[in-house]
Amino acid sequence: FNLVGWSGHNFVYTVNRTSNYWDDKHQALKSYNADTGKLSILYETTGTGNSYDYSYQYIGSSYIIGNQVALLSIWAAQNYYNQSDTATSNLIATTITTGDQKVIKTFPAKSSLSAKLYEPQALYIRYSANGSDAEDFYIYENASLQAANGMSDDKIYGNYPTYLISPTGKKTHWH
Repeated sequence: FNLVGWSGHNFVYTVNRTSNYWDDKHQALKSYNADTGKLSILYETTGTGNSYDYSYQYIGSSYIIGNQVALLSIWAAQNYYNQSDTATSNLIATTITTGDQKVIKTFPAKSSLSAKLYEPQALYIRYSANGSDAEDFYIYENASLQAANGMSDDKIYGNYPTYLISPTGKKTHWH
């Protein structure tokens, strides 16, 4: 499993359940409430195909933003040229305590999509259509997605200080 972080008394993580990318529910985002012992599934991926020809979703970057997890749900294919033109990748916000999901923005699957937490509670997002030199940048903050005109790759791929947020969300330790 991979740690996403703590939010209040909820431990949030991703897990790979099967070795086959094309299996439904291959990957999941989960939350464990340390007080109640309740385990919740917040998001699951889907897939289709077989070992010779398949396409699948995977959870790209995922970050705790307030009481939600912002995640990239990305479609990929074993053979890029067989990937559906109708498949989409998404920026999704999932509420940690309820599992409610909201698609913030949809992108064509045949693209490059990445996110970077640049400060507590704020993401940079980069989108580029495959085969194109054009890039679009966004900032996701306060449950809102805004275009970030004039941004460049160094914001996405730059180095930022690391930090830990306390379980209460009221203190931050930078290092």
